[in-house]
Amino acid sequence: MKTKKIIQMVFTVLAVVGLVFVISSNKIAKAQDSYFADMQLGSTNDLSDIELPQEEDLSGPPGEVRYIGKEKTEPVTIRVVKYNENSFEETEVDTPAAARELVEDGFVTWIDVSGVHDEKIIKEFGTAFDLSPIEQADIANTTKRPDIRENDNYIFVSLKMIDESSSVDAMQLEQINLVWGNNYVISFQANSDKDFDLVYDQLAKKRGLMSKMGSDYLAFVLIDTVVDSYFPALEIVNEQIDVLEKQLMDSPNEDILKGIYIVKRELTVGRQVIWPIRDVVYNLSTYDYPLVSSEVKNYFHATYENIEYLNSTIEIFWTIASDMVNFYLSIFSHDTNHILKFLTIFSTVLFLLSFVAAIYGMNLSQFHSKDKKKKGTLIVFLMMTLLVAIALIYFLLAG
Repeated sequence: MKTKKIIQMVFTVLAVVGLVFVISSNKIAKAQDSYFADMQLGSTNDLSDIELPQEEDLSGPPGEVRYIGKEKTEPVTIRVVKYNENSFEETEVDTPAAARELVEDGFVTWIDVSGVHDEKIIKEFGTAFDLSPIEQADIANTTKRPDIRENDNYIFVSLKMIDESSSVDAMQLEQINLVWGNNYVISFQANSDKDFDLVYDQLAKKRGLMSKMGSDYLAFVLIDTVVDSYFPALEIVNEQIDVLEKQLMDSPNEDILKGIYIVKRELTVGRQVIWPIRDVVYNLSTYDYPLVSSEVKNYFHATYENIEYLNSTIEIFWTIASDMVNFYLSIFSHDTNHILKFLTIFSTVLFLLSFVAAIYGMNLSQFHSKDKKKKGTLIVFLMMTLLVAIALIYFLLAG
């Protein structure tokens, strides 16, 4: 009787352990499925700070000057730089009309406007420089995609510039619009940031070719500065990818996967912005514009090559990030396979033991006859041990 109770206890313990393991494995699998489903649906709980370029709001009539962007209250500043090879003058004016009066032949006049939230000032610029209503509306729209348009007396270019103060998981884009004519360039910055301080410094110290060239070269320098703002951002992304790769190899977890998706979202921002800028620069380097000299077209061609490098770098980073996601998923798939493998072995062993126990139970009287009482239990244990050993050896050889 003691032997029978021991066997019953052994099978009871095995059954309980197997049940607990199956339940826990099922819960883990459901948690993983739920987590991956949330990631595939693009959960933005941890990505809410990322600023993605949006399509322009077309709810108003075309040509209506209406500010679209973050609410701002600071005053708009208008800084005017007037220069040629022999002189350099810098001043700040209050109205677009006053800036227009400073434009004259023999000089290149750069009018830098910080802030586009004052619709009245945008309209005054339209009146002073004969800008079409479409361009005025685009200047006030900080969500517009990069674009280029040629008019009778000027070229209008819309760009996106990366704010260097933003972090890798909260990339901020600033709208930059340029209007340049025969002897002037107007730059509209959506923020009051001094993104073009380096250009000011070069002009003030008469470094480079700007003081000797026309307004088309100044426009080129400003566009090239916008393109250059993407290189530090990609360096940050590269460093983040290196960190995530190391963490992924050392100890993969959910936080790493979230970090990878943040990087992929940043690369998506880069894709959405770089491609239209590429088209803008390609047009300036290829097509004939009366306001762009052949010499400056060559400079735009060099900038176009830089943009191609940015595009290829973004694609490489995107591939690496995608491979990291696949590697992370393969790790969890490998762990799941181990769980299923263990359950298969456990179920097979339990089945064999149950099979022997069933036969032992049905033939209890034969095994416990007086002349076989001592040998019955031993035979059953030996048979169980032999079957378990054969099963384990088979699974071991099968890998």
